Amino acid sequence: MYKRLFSIYVLMCVWNLGAIVFLCIVTIHASYLTCDTGTARAFLNQVSVVPNSPWWSAALALGGYLALIAVLFYKRAHLPQHANLKWIAVAFEALLAVLVSLALNLSYSGILLLIIIDLMTGIQAHERRLALLAISLILYIFADYNIISLQIPMVSFQQYLTGYSTALQNLLLGIRSVFSSVNIILFLLYVLILMRTQQKETQRIRQLNERVNRANEKLKQMNTKLVDYAQKTEKIAEVRERNRLAREIHDTIGHSLTGISAGIDACITMIDLSPESTKEQLARISTVARQGIKDVRRSVSKLRPDMLENMPLDDALRQMIEAAGTATQTAITYDNQAGPLHFDPDEEDTVYRVVQESITNAIRHGKAKRIYVTLGRKEKWLLLTIRDTGRGCSGIQKGFGLQHMEERVGLLGGSVSYDNGSGFTVSARIPIRWG
Repeated sequence: MYKRLFSIYVLMCVWNLGAIVFLCIVTIHASYLTCDTGTARAFLNQVSVVPNSPWWSAALALGGYLALIAVLFYKRAHLPQHANLKWIAVAFEALLAVLVSLALNLSYSGILLLIIIDLMTGIQAHERRLALLAISLILYIFADYNIISLQIPMVSFQQYLTGYSTALQNLLLGIRSVFSSVNIILFLLYVLILMRTQQKETQRIRQLNERVNRANEKLKQMNTKLVDYAQKTEKIAEVRERNRLAREIHDTIGHSLTGISAGIDACITMIDLSPESTKEQLARISTVARQGIKDVRRSVSKLRPDMLENMPLDDALRQMIEAAGTATQTAITYDNQAGPLHFDPDEEDTVYRVVQESITNAIRHGKAKRIYVTLGRKEKWLLLTIRDTGRGCSGIQKGFGLQHMEERVGLLGGSVSYDNGSGFTVSARIPIRWG
């Protein structure tokens, strides 16, 4: 649409240039014809003012029109966003249009339509454009020789033609009328296309606004959902953190207290028989208690067990098993058949806590005197087995320790199973990530 408008605009500029050239040529030729035929005195007697030099008028009309075209195109190309400069350019355009019209003695006013088109194109509001169109057309109608010549004496185009024959006069006047009529048709075509284009643009903008409003509504709904999701996620994180701390505290305090309790029971039995052995046992209990305090502090501060901080998993398991066996006078055997494996910290924590919890349960609930801890491997799975020779149980009631042990293993994609046929056996399968 805009390319079509620009094409019509360029065509009007060229058409008006042709009209001005035609009028200038006819005026110059008619002036020379009047002088050559000796009818100059008769011509001067019928006009109210001595005409200017036809060459001067032609130069003024053509020069002014070309300057007007230059200003129009420069403003379109370089001043679309500068409001103040645009209105200065409009004032200069109007001045040039008046200059050209006066140079042509108001014999052609089509160039005023170019100014009207330029103003209409720069105004976006539909109501303002219609008001400008009405005012401009009124001015265009009154910019006529018969009206203006009543106040400003000038020579009409028809008076210049008195030296020609009647037939030639009618032909030249008809050509001028064709220039004016075609120019008006191009003007009306431009206005209609401009109005239609602006209506479509307005409709498109309205549709875009509706889409934006719908998108904003969807964004509001999504934002509400995100807020709800964030709140739920925060609550879930809080629950997970509470469970994590509960697991850590249970694993550390529960394991340590079990060892301390069993060790104290042994001290009560030995104190009368062997005071020296009792002192040694109390020293071991003290070591277990201090280690438990360290683990509690590290658990609360989200750190790993102290042993895993200072040594590999295999060494940490051996030391923990040895300390538990010594403190409780329980024979605990550890057999690593899997060999050296690369574990992530969360995997090491899980293996360590499963062994620790299973030993604690075997001593506390099963009253076991012998425990076997085996670490094996089958394909991409780590197989962890803790079997005791305690009294077992008729039915498994999963308390806090077993539940959190299953949660730890489940987070790694593994599983835990139990067997209470002879004593009690805990079997854990954990996927090996790195081999």
